[in-house]
Amino acid sequence: MDNSNNEDNFIIDYNNNGTWVTVATTPSNSITYTLIALPELYEYTYRVKAIKAGISDSGYSNTVNVVSTALEA
Repeated sequence: MDNSNNEDNFIIDYNNNGTWVTVATTPSNSITYTLIALPELYEYTYRVKAIKAGISDSGYSNTVNVVSTALEA
């Protein structure tokens, strides 16, 4: 859910063995993002923050754990 009403972008990070890595920057009002080519049945931890040009970024969201699945053909 997008609770922001004035963001320019969202930054999506995942935790790679203790190091946060940015995997995507999405446009404003984005509510989904799909990563492809991930190993199946692997657990990832993500966080998101909103970006507004010329203003400080929002804080990061709570983290969420996601288990990757195969995309249907």
